[in-house]
Amino acid sequence: MEYVTSWEERGVEKGRVEGMRETLLVILTTRFGVLDPALVSRIQSPHELKELLQNALTASSLHELGLASVTTS
Repeated sequence: MEYVTSWEERGVEKGRVEGMRETLLVILTTRFGVLDPALVSRIQSPHELKELLQNALTASSLHELGLASVTTS
């Protein structure tokens, strides 16, 4: 039986969150163009990431995602 430490679990979770963040940024850039660095740095929370990922596939604008105030084209 393999023993997984809490340190390893935190590392896995951190990697999962970073993967979600990178995926979201690819989707947003592909759909809406260049993103403002302030927007990119704002997207950090795991809960926000999951919600934004779900909505980013169908939203018609960054404004609809609640991200318009910090964007550029």
